[in-house]
Amino acid sequence: MMAISNKKCFPSTTAMRISLIMRNILIYFTFFFFLLGCNERNKETEYGRIDLESGFSQKSFYLLSEVAEEVEYVFLETNDSGLLAEIHRIEYNPPNFFIMDRFKKSILIFNETGKYVNKISALGQGPHEYTEIYNFDVFDNTVYILDYDLKKIFIYDVSGKFINSFTVDERPSFLKINSDSDILLASANRQVRQNDGFVFSQYDKNFSLKRKFHQMEHNGREVESVVHSFYWQKDTLVYWEWNIFDTVYNILPEGKIEMRFKIDPGKIPSSLIQSREKANLIEYNQFDISRLVETDDYVFLFCVYHRTSYPLIYSKKENRIIGIERFLMNDIDGGIPFWPILKLSDNKVCTTMSPDEIKNYLSRQIVDYYKGFNYESYRPKLDYDVEKHKKLLEQLEKTDDMSNPVLMIVTMKSSSKRLN
Repeated sequence: MMAISNKKCFPSTTAMRISLIMRNILIYFTFFFFLLGCNERNKETEYGRIDLESGFSQKSFYLLSEVAEEVEYVFLETNDSGLLAEIHRIEYNPPNFFIMDRFKKSILIFNETGKYVNKISALGQGPHEYTEIYNFDVFDNTVYILDYDLKKIFIYDVSGKFINSFTVDERPSFLKINSDSDILLASANRQVRQNDGFVFSQYDKNFSLKRKFHQMEHNGREVESVVHSFYWQKDTLVYWEWNIFDTVYNILPEGKIEMRFKIDPGKIPSSLIQSREKANLIEYNQFDISRLVETDDYVFLFCVYHRTSYPLIYSKKENRIIGIERFLMNDIDGGIPFWPILKLSDNKVCTTMSPDEIKNYLSRQIVDYYKGFNYESYRPKLDYDVEKHKKLLEQLEKTDDMSNPVLMIVTMKSSSKRLN
């Protein structure tokens, strides 16, 4: 008969060590997947949903220095050849600014100091002439002009010399040139089934059609392009259209499209969202987004809701919307408040104004002070750089009411820039 031992059975030292190791491995992987989930959630916040609702109710004064590093002014030279009537778009292709004047149907070129360089003006019916400038882009100081009616792209150099032109099948409303000199065109959906959304056509530098694609969703209303943001952010081509304001898209290589982020107006009833079929009959009690500008760390949105303007900033880093009282108060040089309407590069944004607008703003500040008006009651005291303010005043003294507009260019703060 086998003897039964009274010795108690304890796990061996080796078994205990293995058990401890397995437990640590389990804890490690649990922590790893938790961090991975956090990273995925962070990614979703930047390329997911932007909730605008809190920005409508929690507006505050915001200083320009809180989001920006530098302000510079480009006073565009005024002469008979370079007199601007209306600025519609600006493309910055160093060292020049290319400015579309829709009224004069010309592209005016100024250098970085504001000195007039040249003008592309070839309006007419000839083989080298366009009938309108619906849109344009600049790549390697070559200007591509889109003529919507003729369904043609005209190409000129900086001197205004005609280089080439080609005809396309569709009526494109926007174009962008990429680093391979491919020409990407966006067309409204009036020539395709309504549920197809936008049609994109990509041509190579020899004007041969490479591909067409139209996977972009939209809100089901007839799309007629009016305002666009077709821009580069880092190495990604981004597209936003005023007609489908709620979604911003990445245009990827090989004809792929993905949602970059979605704009959610929150509890605003869908009946109050501006109908695009009645875009010319704007009802100001409705909700609308008229402008979107993106930089590394921020998305700037300009909304109208119930007859009230709402400048909103979405902070990517903080994943929150910030409602702005009026505009960004200029505490950098004490000049006019700022809100971007144009994007020049990843972190350079711009607005345009007449010299008289700046003068009038600054003079009202002085007049209100002498009348005893409590100027600080409706905006904070600004502690700005006095020398920069003095330089701005000196530049303004050289202008009059016939002077060309001023470009106010702001370099935004960028966490990725600081990390690099």
